[in-house]
Amino acid sequence: MRHLLLALSAAFVLACAGGIFDSGLDSGDLGGGAACEGAPTLPTEATAYTVGWRWDEQVGGSVSDTVSFTVPEGTVSLAATMDAGSSTVAWSLVRNGSTWVDLYDDPDWGGPPFKPSLGVASSVVLPNNEVTWPQPGCLQLQAVSLDDLDSATLWIGSRQTEAGSRMDLNVYIVGDTVLYEDELEAALNVMFDLYVEGNGPAIGDVALWSLDGSAFVSPGGEDMQQMMQASAGTGDPRAVDLFFITDFTESGILGMASGLPGAVMVDGTGASGVVLAVDSHLDGSGQAVDTDLLGETIAHEVGHQLGLFHLTESEGDDFDPIADTPECPPNHDDNGDGIVDADECIGLGGDNFMFWVPGNVRQEAVSSTQSDVLWFSPVVK
Repeated sequence: MRHLLLALSAAFVLACAGGIFDSGLDSGDLGGGAACEGAPTLPTEATAYTVGWRWDEQVGGSVSDTVSFTVPEGTVSLAATMDAGSSTVAWSLVRNGSTWVDLYDDPDWGGPPFKPSLGVASSVVLPNNEVTWPQPGCLQLQAVSLDDLDSATLWIGSRQTEAGSRMDLNVYIVGDTVLYEDELEAALNVMFDLYVEGNGPAIGDVALWSLDGSAFVSPGGEDMQQMMQASAGTGDPRAVDLFFITDFTESGILGMASGLPGAVMVDGTGASGVVLAVDSHLDGSGQAVDTDLLGETIAHEVGHQLGLFHLTESEGDDFDPIADTPECPPNHDDNGDGIVDADECIGLGGDNFMFWVPGNVRQEAVSSTQSDVLWFSPVVK
């Protein structure tokens, strides 16, 4: 018996009846208009703003006010999270120099580079590929929900300097989850080496917390969201939150980020963190954690939390928006099971830390643009 030594939500399709949202770009006290006149300067520390919403019959849901910020010169990265508590939201407009998301005019809404979908505490991070760097000038954001909302909280922050080399972590051991200290340390060292050797940030301070709750969590479920909300006010909100549970209620899941990206620079939302299943990482003996695999899983899920997608999805027909990552098309499905696995995609991304599934190969490769997304993330200090 093991003894303790240490104290996404699903995507939904938005039904749209046509037409556009209010073209007045109502932004209340936050400033607005096409030129961002009177808009506040983008804050560095994550700051909360209350945003109004209104029902729109054309979409059969609620739309938020369009909020505007002035992005100063020298902004390296930014993160915004719309938190509506238990309601699901999605970005309907993200505009900064270019229009990156536009539900009204884009027939491919939901596609790259951000692939927005309805989820709890929907987030966006710039950059997430080689072209989505923050641009000086006007940033405009609007969100949509299928629920009838009156208001929600927008958390937004940025990084204003290229200086920075480390990513701090908040580690939460949930309920009676069993994780040895040396296993945790070994797994984090694997993540550390993978990131640093891939020209990404080093792992900095690691704060350890115990969190009451069930050690078995449904993937993307309400209990997973409540677990993350229960961490409010504990760790450094700029650190990345890792929640270690015994297992998910659906077997075979190694880990799960709370979004693509998830909420960063803010803790205590329903999407603030990455969840790791300890028992799913046990070795053949069932007594010890495969720390190499756990380290790669942590690196992979944190990559999602910060905005990275799978290089290739399971059927080989959907790829990330990064130009310098390889793609593995369906004709590499050698065994004819309808999916392309890591071993079938050697040389085509199967060894990359963001490939969709583990394999018999170490997944330690990091592309130049992937390392930029990690290195310049707003969570890096």
